[in-house]
Amino acid sequence: PDQLKIAKVIPIYKKNDPLDIKNYRPVSLLPSLSKIYEKVVYNRLMQFLENNDILETIQHGFRKQKSTITAVVSFIESIIEAIDRGEKVIGIFMDLSKAFDSVNHSLLLLKLQELGIKNNALSWFESYLSNRKQFVQINHITEKNYVVKFQSNLESINVGVPQGSILGPLLFLCYLNNIAKCLNFEPYSGLCLYADDSNL
Repeated sequence: PDQLKIAKVIPIYKKNDPLDIKNYRPVSLLPSLSKIYEKVVYNRLMQFLENNDILETIQHGFRKQKSTITAVVSFIESIIEAIDRGEKVIGIFMDLSKAFDSVNHSLLLLKLQELGIKNNALSWFESYLSNRKQFVQINHITEKNYVVKFQSNLESINVGVPQGSILGPLLFLCYLNNIAKCLNFEPYSGLCLYADDSNL
């Protein structure tokens, strides 16, 4: 139902100038029923991806038994191995800007289809991504410590996966799943990914 697709977005301050909108991370607060339903779908999708060995091993983000630590260890090991072989080592560190907010829905659905998601499951994801809406709520604390809430109009969302959702990170991993084929030039380079951060 479309009511489960409405997100309240709360801008969370990160750092630097608080007057610059770029210094806020949008976090989507979704209806509780939506999160329960998403958890069921997440478990089934993750089980399918893991049972069929679909997710690339170089991806360390949002996965069981993987973390920033396993990403760093993998990266350091590849450097040590290259130095042991007498090779020169150069590192390129990349961070995709607004990555979760930039996911093209049509391309994501194509990627899911390429990964083996089809029929009713693919239709469910198409429905999940369509007709999404959001509004932004900002809480302002007055000099007398009163909280005043400001709310934007409800707007349609045609790109991106909801930050704060249960499925968003996994759908993002599916979206990026074949990036290694584009950037990995073995035996001359190695790639290590943590969600939208990568080391080449």
